[in-house]
Amino acid sequence: MEKEYWNRFAGIYDLFMKKDEAAYQQLNALIRHAVRDKDVLELATGTGRVARAISETARSVTATDYSENMLKQAMKGGFPPNVVFEQADATRLNFGDQQFDVVVIINALHIMNEPEKALREISRVLKDDGLLIAPTFTHAETNAAQKLLSGLMTRVTGFRTEHDWSRDEFIDFLRENGWEFVQGRTLKASFPLTYVECVKKELA
Repeated sequence: MEKEYWNRFAGIYDLFMKKDEAAYQQLNALIRHAVRDKDVLELATGTGRVARAISETARSVTATDYSENMLKQAMKGGFPPNVVFEQADATRLNFGDQQFDVVVIINALHIMNEPEKALREISRVLKDDGLLIAPTFTHAETNAAQKLLSGLMTRVTGFRTEHDWSRDEFIDFLRENGWEFVQGRTLKASFPLTYVECVKKELA
């Protein structure tokens, strides 16, 4: 998806995502456990809701997005002292090698033209013993009602996915790009939300 799309819809993003509030509460709980006392990089933070939630247990959270308007929304009303918001392109990061203990990227890989580029950058900035957390909507497993909702979103807002993976296809994609699946589960949301934790394959 183009940056201008997210700039245009940043102001109503939280309202749109309220339908998945229960799923995100589960997601936040899983991530909070995994990032305890860790230095975390979040890519595609959007309006920063997850960054704020996981800051309760993380040592630090560097929350990034390439949409200026999303970051403006994220910084409204202040944020915890261990959270920093920065503009960044997930496929061209300015951070140093092996800088972070955990990298979190939520519901972004499936809308990228070349998500493998983001995975290469994640591998570079993540410590060798670090953890990748990459929850992603897996649209290949949608039911009829979910397919109808997806079509409506495309017609009304122009939203589209670049990769309609199933859970297994998504995990295979990660493995093909240097990651070893550690654990995961599927959460009930507007679309099946596949939560995955991975480590670098050569160190698995």
